Amino acid sequence: MQLASVPLGIGSLTPATGSSSGGTNVTIRGSGFQSGTKATLGGKSVAVTLKDMNTLALTTPTLSRGAQQLVITNPSGETAALDAAFIAN
Repeated sequence: MQLASVPLGIGSLTPATGSSSGGTNVTIRGSGFQSGTKATLGGKSVAVTLKDMNTLALTTPTLSRGAQQLVITNPSGETAALDAAFIAN
């Protein structure tokens, strides 16, 4: 069986912690990322840069302290979420 496309998935964030005041440059590793992928971190929209189908980059916004959920959405509407993906301190 061959898939028409690689399923969207989030593997890891590096670094996984940063300042709640924002400005942390984060690399997201996963699969199925596409041009035009959108993201939210802690419920806030963030601009993402597609490096390749397995790598995205973003800069964190100002966040509440604590664990933050990351949600990635491809242009097709496919969504993946990772609870406690980033810890703001």
